[in-house]
Amino acid sequence: MALSPAVSGSAALQPRWKRVVGWSGPVPRPRHGHRAVAIKELIVVFGGGNEGIVDELHVYNTGK
Repeated sequence: MALSPAVSGSAALQPRWKRVVGWSGPVPRPRHGHRAVAIKELIVVFGGGNEGIVDELHVYNTGK
């Protein structure tokens, strides 16, 4: 699921969850200890792991 802002009556931003459907490409395994950063419409996730540390890099384009 992706987090996207919603505007309420007071014009304050309130985060809300939105289910992502119709993705393509590999899906990363569950992990902890990773690093993530948002750059414009991209979300970049690196490292972490569940059963040992991995050096995988995943880039998600939220604009598509």
